[in-house]
Amino acid sequence: MYAISHAASALLIKRRFPSVPLWPLLVSVQAVELLWCALVWAGVEHVSSHDHHVSLDFLPYSHSLGSGLLLAVVAAALLRLAVGSFRTARGASRTSESAGADSGGNARGASRGARAPETRLGQPGSAQPSGPGTKFRPAVLVWRVPPRTQLGVAVGLGVFSHIVLDIVQHQPDIQLLPLPFGPRMGLRLMDAPMLNLAVEMAFGALCWYVYRGSGRMLVGIVLFNLANLPAMLQLPAVVDPIVARPALLPALILAQIVVTWVFVASCARSPQGTLLAREARASHGAASD
Repeated sequence: MYAISHAASALLIKRRFPSVPLWPLLVSVQAVELLWCALVWAGVEHVSSHDHHVSLDFLPYSHSLGSGLLLAVVAAALLRLAVGSFRTARGASRTSESAGADSGGNARGASRGARAPETRLGQPGSAQPSGPGTKFRPAVLVWRVPPRTQLGVAVGLGVFSHIVLDIVQHQPDIQLLPLPFGPRMGLRLMDAPMLNLAVEMAFGALCWYVYRGSGRMLVGIVLFNLANLPAMLQLPAVVDPIVARPALLPALILAQIVVTWVFVASCARSPQGTLLAREARASHGAASD
């Protein structure tokens, strides 16, 4: 599918995992396409053209079912490990801060002839703890990190969703395994341009509805899909420059990816788009209490 549909799919995942930041999801749903761009420029995968039509007929390493699943699993595992390590380091930092504060309080109490060997919470000079339910946070720990399992699963789903959506839209060029031979999958939605437009527009609207996005986001999704219609129809004005310079196609797709990323992310920061963020903060606060 086109870039706006993949970007919209990140909204579905965000709705399911509201505590996960949107930008990792936006990147994850296009990770497969970013890999494809790199492989085309490297000459590993390629685009062919015939009768003024462009075909993505050799993309087994970036767009196979097996490679998509492998990339999703690896991304999820690495993120889980990274976030788990960060949370462990955060816990150690909090413990050391608390221990340092307690020892400092004890020393001051002993030197001043305090009646108790330890300072008590709420007394002057006592250190505030850094556990849940308190306002104290070291500067380095200001950024909240989602639970490691949620982040990994959400990003893994985003990576693999790209392959699933492309199977619906592509010709039979999605291979089962990352090999230059074997069975291929594709429902050929792209062979019916107007149906392709209707399906992608409906999918984008569904993502917007589930996410509870703003009106500006819905208008943008519709306009991006309408802008893709000349490419869906493979009009000569669009196809001929790509036929002459095949490396132009991944450059155009990359530019579209970046533009749709910025658009969706900016709309998600609108008052309507931040509804999920407010719900996530409220649920997180309730869980902490």
